[in-house]
Amino acid sequence: MAVIKAICTHVAVMDGGNLVETGKVVEVFSDPKHPTTQSFVKSTHQADRFIELLRNPQGTFKISPQDDILRIDFVGSQTADPLISHISRHYQVDTNIVYANIDIIQDVPLGTLVVILSGSVEGRTSAIEALRNSVKVEVIPHG
Repeated sequence: MAVIKAICTHVAVMDGGNLVETGKVVEVFSDPKHPTTQSFVKSTHQADRFIELLRNPQGTFKISPQDDILRIDFVGSQTADPLISHISRHYQVDTNIVYANIDIIQDVPLGTLVVILSGSVEGRTSAIEALRNSVKVEVIPHG
């Protein structure tokens, strides 16, 4: 995996002897289309394992049913934007960063955050929509 990220410009993903996805390494890793590729890319970091810990009601984290768990994916210059501080100030929400990872592929940063978003329904909804205007956001169902 490290070799692909470091020296390859393009990648091909095969499943059962069939070619299922091809493209530039940055594009395939930042926005995988095929389920096999999605599973492969997810295996390169711990975000999904961490999300499962968050969703466990007997786990370390006690998340209020009114809170939202978000997975936020950044690509390129988006990783430098102060989006979290902006939504916290502008929409009066608390944003607890519980997981963060930035990888560099072909000199392009790819970042993933998992956050717990707290605040009023209106504030959380507006903050999520504002984030979606800039980055890929997934709201994770929980308890």
